[in-house]
Amino acid sequence: MLLSSRTQTRSRAHSTSRFGVAIPYVLVLGALAACGGGGDGPTGPGPVSRVEVSVGSVTLTAIGGTQAVTGTARDANGTALTSATIAWTSDNSAIASVASSGTSATITARGPGATVIRARVGTVGADIPVQVLGIRAIQVNPGNASIRAGDTQPFSATFDADPGVPTTVTWTSDNSVVATVAATGLVTGVSAGTAVIRATSIADPRFSATGNIAVVPARGVVVSPGSANIATSENRT
Repeated sequence: MLLSSRTQTRSRAHSTSRFGVAIPYVLVLGALAACGGGGDGPTGPGPVSRVEVSVGSVTLTAIGGTQAVTGTARDANGTALTSATIAWTSDNSAIASVASSGTSATITARGPGATVIRARVGTVGADIPVQVLGIRAIQVNPGNASIRAGDTQPFSATFDADPGVPTTVTWTSDNSVVATVAATGLVTGVSAGTAVIRATSIADPRFSATGNIAVVPARGVVVSPGSANIATSENRT
C-alpha cells in the first residue's frame, strides 16, 4: 500500500516510542544538547601573556638602602596566574642586587650608578630601571685649626654628590683627651695636644674626610707679687 506524501512528511518529523507515542525529533535533539553532546566546557587560565611590577622605577639615595617590589603574571584575559614562578635578576649587582621570594623581591643599593632589575616568567617579563645616587668626595672645613683648652671651634663637611643624596655625617675625634666633637661638628679643646676630627657620610660610610685640631694650654692668671707681708690696717697695691 502506498503512502501519500503528506503521510511521509509527518513520519519523518516524528519518532515513535515503544509505547506507540509519537515524539518530535526536535525534543530528542534538545535533550542530547542538554546532556553536553558536542559543546565545549569552561577552560582554565591561559599561558602567561605579561608580567606586571609594582613600581615603574626605583631611586636609592643611600648605599645599603632597600626597596620592596612585587610582580604579578597574567594571561591574555588579565587573570592573575598565582602559580607562575617569577625569576628576578639584576643587570649589575655591583650597583643594585635583588633578593626574591616568589612574587616579592627586595632591591638593595650596592654602589652609585644605574642598572635594571628584571622580572621574568620564561620569555615574558617586565623591567625596573634602578638609579643609585652617589657621593664623589667629602671635605672637612677648616682643614687645620688651633684653639686653647676650654675654647670651641666649629667644623663642617661639604659634599660633592648627586642631588638628593643625604649630606649628614657622623663626627668623631681620635683623641678625646685633647679635643671632643659634638654631633653638630663643634669641637671643644680639653687639654694641650693634637687630635684628628673625622666626618663620615651616613649615606655611604665608605666616604669620609678629616681636619686637624691643635689645642694649646688655657691662658693663666699671674698674681704679683707671689707673697707679701703687710701690717694690720695696711693697704698695699
